[in-house]
Amino acid sequence: MFKTVQKIKIPRDHKVTIELPKFLKENEEIEIVITANPSELTLSQKLELMKMAAKDKMYLKDISEINEDFRYVDSVGW
Repeated sequence: MFKTVQKIKIPRDHKVTIELPKFLKENEEIEIVITANPSELTLSQKLELMKMAAKDKMYLKDISEINEDFRYVDSVGW
């Protein structure tokens, strides 16, 4: 596993280009994670983030796995 961290300031156009090390093979799958600590978010910003999450493949996969994990537990009466 290879991990690298690059800290940048968000540009005005909100577009970022990532240079990858040459030893990574073409068409190899990688995971890109964005971590931010935004200042206080407005309600509309929070709603926008939730809308984005609803389309995020990794998030949806995680939710699907959690649902599968609890599928049988949910069917048992307590």
